[in-house]
Amino acid sequence: MRQFGRRSTAIYVMAALAVGVIVGGYAGLVLSRGQPRETSGNTPSGQLTLVAAGTLVTLLPHVAVQLEAAYPEVQASNSTEEYMGSLDAVREITSLNRSFDVLATVDPRQIPEYMYPHYASWEICFASNPMALVYSPANRFAGQINSTNWMNVIVEKGVVVGAANASTDPNGYNAIFVLELAGIKLFGNEDKLLDHFYVNGSDGIERPNVSSGSLRISPETSADALLQSGAVDFYFTYVSYAIANHLDYVNLGPWINLGELNNTYWDFYRQVHTNIIGPNGQLTAVTGAPVVYCATIPKNSPNPTLSEYFLMFLLSPEGVLDMEDIGLTPITPAFTDNLSAMPPLLKPFATAMPNQMLQDL
Repeated sequence: MRQFGRRSTAIYVMAALAVGVIVGGYAGLVLSRGQPRETSGNTPSGQLTLVAAGTLVTLLPHVAVQLEAAYPEVQASNSTEEYMGSLDAVREITSLNRSFDVLATVDPRQIPEYMYPHYASWEICFASNPMALVYSPANRFAGQINSTNWMNVIVEKGVVVGAANASTDPNGYNAIFVLELAGIKLFGNEDKLLDHFYVNGSDGIERPNVSSGSLRISPETSADALLQSGAVDFYFTYVSYAIANHLDYVNLGPWINLGELNNTYWDFYRQVHTNIIGPNGQLTAVTGAPVVYCATIPKNSPNPTLSEYFLMFLLSPEGVLDMEDIGLTPITPAFTDNLSAMPPLLKPFATAMPNQMLQDL
């Protein structure tokens, strides 16, 4: 696996140079002794602030550091990067009135549904990420569990599975979808596995089935600690989380893992749904769909120029390699729902969102 930081920032600089030419001198970038120099236009500077899905914590800080290395007047500090469930990240802006340069989520529907039109007008979707059943190498079932028997192992007496809160983190409702899809694909009944872990409340929200005691709702950020301590035996989360934390995982297969953008799989994912309390406080139905990471520059961004350069570095060839290193599947060119509204610096990296995805927005 390629290690972060092995390549110099020259690759990022060359990508920036190429884009500077493509967009007709947007920033007037030229090469001077291997470093970027501005001849006209805006130069990125200042402190980057971002709020993003928790699983991007192994990707975005690295991109921020590379941007800082290329432009000395940029400050990129982890203290100004916040990672949490995507729905909570949206709430930071729409309910708590906080300002960030970049917002990144793990579901293409969140930005249009909760940020348009007051807080944003476009999004760019740059990677997909399959769901997996993740466990510690020291797990009592390590060496026994696999892609053909996992559905039997997780319902054994005494086994506890972890998942995120579906109303704060898409990881939570994606765990529900995995159980429903597995029920359909493996048993012909979407409730076969789901009912062991969840019960539907009077308000329509799925909650842990206390009679089985087999489900623990905890933030994804605590999954590694829970697995290592044995507080849970397994946790439903993304492949990238397992790779970043050196955990083992079961490959759930394309019909169940929400990782395929192929229309056939997409239509299969759409069969399942659940309810959540959205960032607007309303009961909202969510339908199964591929796991796709998207980003936008909020309209109240303190530093739009810096935001654009950050996303340019993320979407650059080097950024694509970084995505692959942590188990993401890059989408190149990235999908956008509103190409005309995007900043000129980012348009060369984008293409129109496919109809299959637009139908879900």
